[in-house]
Amino acid sequence: VFYFTLTQPSYVELDTIGTSFDSTMYVRAGFCEGGVELDCDDDSAGVNWSARLVFDVLFPGTYFVFVDGFTVDPDLGPNEGPFQL
Repeated sequence: VFYFTLTQPSYVELDTIGTSFDSTMYVRAGFCEGGVELDCDDDSAGVNWSARLVFDVLFPGTYFVFVDGFTVDPDLGPNEGPFQL
């Protein structure tokens, strides 16, 4: 889990390009557990199963970014490992 705090309305773009596994990403506002999920993505970055989220405006507050593996492959095991955000 990665978090950031904004002090003014901001354009925010996040991606997992460079991650070595099939990744998914979602963003919650306010709280890590139980915060409002704003958006999620799987594969929109267009590079090696990377996720991408674009927010034209996020208002001041704290945001939590979650990067996870998409699935558990029966032959290759779970989608996991180091990631790029």
